[in-house]
Amino acid sequence: MMASIAATRPKVNGGVYAATKAALVQLTRVLGVELAPEGIRVNALGPGTVDTPMIRPALYATEGYRASGPAPVGRIAQPADISAAVKLLLSGEAEFITGTFLPVDGGTSAAFES
Repeated sequence: MMASIAATRPKVNGGVYAATKAALVQLTRVLGVELAPEGIRVNALGPGTVDTPMIRPALYATEGYRASGPAPVGRIAQPADISAAVKLLLSGEAEFITGTFLPVDGGTSAAFES
């Protein structure tokens, strides 16, 4: 499942988005437990800001929605960072991982834990 760090770190004016992503994370947990006996793994990724054409204007916005800046690792994510996490979870290396939410945000959610 593709969630977002907004599931745990929402922004102002992002209530509906955050709520839907939080619901997706909870659904991931439930399905991960329910389907585990069948050998089916269910996990969710939580990307932070990803460098895509859609988000670029929000990186430089001075009004309205503004995307988060660089993560603690010093940059925003590239699509390849997210696909690498997907590949990991799909691989045999992750066969004991199910029902989990994996932030892929360069440390953003860890840095701002309250």
